[in-house]
Amino acid sequence: MRLFTMHQARAAATAIAIPVGFILVVGGLMSWNDTTRREARARMTPAERAAGAAERAARRQAEAARPAGRAGQRAILARLRDPDSFQLVAAKLVPATGTICYEYRARNGFGGMNVGAAIYHPSTYLQMRQDTPAGFAEDWRAKCSDAGILLDL
Repeated sequence: MRLFTMHQARAAATAIAIPVGFILVVGGLMSWNDTTRREARARMTPAERAAGAAERAARRQAEAARPAGRAGQRAILARLRDPDSFQLVAAKLVPATGTICYEYRARNGFGGMNVGAAIYHPSTYLQMRQDTPAGFAEDWRAKCSDAGILLDL
């Protein structure tokens, strides 16, 4: 007594062979990719490894500072005459102090666009050039001149 016809046996074998073959191919590609990465890491000099680690740390810091950066941006918007005209040029995190330095453009009371700057520290203050023009340049040099991490807000 025959349980399967020849056609049914081929169909069953194909139904099993295709997923198994797919799994083997994907597994082989993943293994090859992992081996390639390990070989690339092994060829790196200690300086390149340190630079890569520093870059990853900077990315983590920038990601952690993003909520504070957005809060600073909202604080700036609250003090502008025309918040809808706000255009962020750059936001830079100074890791040593946690300060975020902003450069932006916004419309002034006469309809022209001004370039503005602000210094924001999440727990203590927001200082804008328009509010304190006399001492702002010194504060900017003191707090924002260090090499910082650009934030993507």
